[in-house]
Amino acid sequence: MASAYTRDQVVSYLDYIGLPKDLHNAPPTLDLLKQLHTYTISKLPYENLSLHYNPSHSIDLDPQQLFAKIVTNNRGRGGFCMEIALLEDHIYGKIMLVNHLVRRNLGGKTETVQTLETEKDRVDALKHWFEITLTEDEKTAIKDSAQRLAY
Repeated sequence: MASAYTRDQVVSYLDYIGLPKDLHNAPPTLDLLKQLHTYTISKLPYENLSLHYNPSHSIDLDPQQLFAKIVTNNRGRGGFCMEIALLEDHIYGKIMLVNHLVRRNLGGKTETVQTLETEKDRVDALKHWFEITLTEDEKTAIKDSAQRLAY
């Protein structure tokens, strides 16, 4: 699925979450992914005030309405969990790596696309799904943490 947002909107989003400008056009790396995640969760809290204080008790999941509500209107608030997930779908994409699973976001639920059995599978998944090539230090860190994980 193509993004519902223009390049200018994506840049506005990156500015809104406070991602440093030198990272806006950086190649995909594990560090960039961590930075995006950190800046996003620091700026966009999950909250449901608009659901409770809206006379119709409804939310609008149109991507342009979500962008206006969360980014353009600069309310200093986030959104309902599904609102933030859908906004992120159009900014980052629908595929995510969760522990030993590659998952696809389906807007409110997820499906498993691939199960990763080894640390090599995890490294290969980062390359295949996210175009991220890890450094040797990052591969070692994944190997070390994979040995500590209990599946």
